[in-house]
Amino acid sequence: MANISFLMLCLLMLAMTPLLATATQFTVGGSMGWTVPSPDSHYLVYNQWASNLRFQIGDSLLFVYPAAKDSLLQVNAEDYANCVTSSPLAKFDDGNTVFMFDRSGPYYFISGVDKHCMKNQSMIVVVLADRSHDSKHNPSLPPPSPTDDYDYPSPHNSHNNAASVEAVGAISSIGALLGSIMMAFP
Repeated sequence: MANISFLMLCLLMLAMTPLLATATQFTVGGSMGWTVPSPDSHYLVYNQWASNLRFQIGDSLLFVYPAAKDSLLQVNAEDYANCVTSSPLAKFDDGNTVFMFDRSGPYYFISGVDKHCMKNQSMIVVVLADRSHDSKHNPSLPPPSPTDDYDYPSPHNSHNNAASVEAVGAISSIGALLGSIMMAFP
């Protein structure tokens, strides 16, 4: 009986593994990192990047920047609009910040250096709550314009979350069936 219990525990852990793999980490700014956009780049470069992706609870952003010269602030909407750095909701200055989304709704980020924020080093990210649809690409949205020459960075780990949810459901059903059989015939 102890072996059957151990087997059931292993099956349960295996069934839960895909749940851990559904989150995606996005690198803000790609190889350029979190930096002041160049004057010849698009005016709202970070917001354009964020608007082309679908963020879910559990996803995270990786901000890479020189810690000695910059920082990252999470702020409210008003402070975002006015580049106010004096009262952030959260401050990060390690140069390699991972920010995980723990709720749906808008998140506002600005550089901790006033002049950088004024030069458009700022970003709004809207996090969706529903993981039952393909979370990274929405076919109803138009693709970026062909004249768009900014290289939008792609996520580190891109995959179809709907397929993951279906796999979890199938594995969980099999696990529940096996568990029921084991309990019925001790």
